[in-house]
Amino acid sequence: MPKHLVIGSTPFRNIVFPYYFIEKNFGNFKAHLKFYSAFPPQLGEMVLNNEIDIAPISSIIYAKHPENFLILPDFSISAKGKTGSIILISKKHFEEISSVCLPSNSATSVALLKIILKVKGIDAKFKISNSLEFDNCDAALFIGDDGIAAREKFSLDRTRLYRNNVIDLGEEWNKITGKGMVYALWLISKKSAEEKYKEIKWFSELLTTSLNYSYKNFEEVIEQIKGNLKRESVRFHISSLSYNFGKEQTDALLNFYEYAKRYEIISDVPKLNFLKI
Repeated sequence: MPKHLVIGSTPFRNIVFPYYFIEKNFGNFKAHLKFYSAFPPQLGEMVLNNEIDIAPISSIIYAKHPENFLILPDFSISAKGKTGSIILISKKHFEEISSVCLPSNSATSVALLKIILKVKGIDAKFKISNSLEFDNCDAALFIGDDGIAAREKFSLDRTRLYRNNVIDLGEEWNKITGKGMVYALWLISKKSAEEKYKEIKWFSELLTTSLNYSYKNFEEVIEQIKGNLKRESVRFHISSLSYNFGKEQTDALLNFYEYAKRYEIISDVPKLNFLKI
């Protein structure tokens, strides 16, 4: 009897897209799969605690606990340049920022922002805020669907207060490094890798099938998953992403880790340990 897999999911469009086929046909898979939705940092904790088997998790979390995870090969959420979803909105010019409100639903994007500010010599204070307001900060970081919505809203700001201060962190990172960025990895608990190897291998194949379906039916899937966001914004966002994890993404990830070590966000650049499939 196959073992049940508990799969982590998020409400972000960039996860709804690769999971679309699975969700649409869930009746065929519900005997083998259970989904649990949370934000990437929470999913990281759940995989660490063996509460779920595998999930798309902030890439910085892997670097903080490499001994606890295995990476599902061939998959990531990556981009080279703009993503349209990791957006810093500032009331001041970039160089004048002294305080930033941060969301609690991201780890990698927060680390990325802190590195970018350090590289630019900007010494800012940080405050966690779960609202879509600035809470007395000079700037605020918005990610995922909130980032897409913030980009839509503030890029059209009629007062011109924000229009020129809508900063896509993926674009800034590319300007600094010339490389892309790996935002998330599908991570597996080592316990699950041992006990449910065949099931995880099956899920890997299913995820490939699901991704292929979404790309083959791209326009239809975008229409179905856009929710309350503008279709073109979601289309741009998904089009900017790569779900591969090849040499280019590996180099980009290790480059990010080098910067994270330099600025003491992680203690060392970890070895990338993949599940052998």
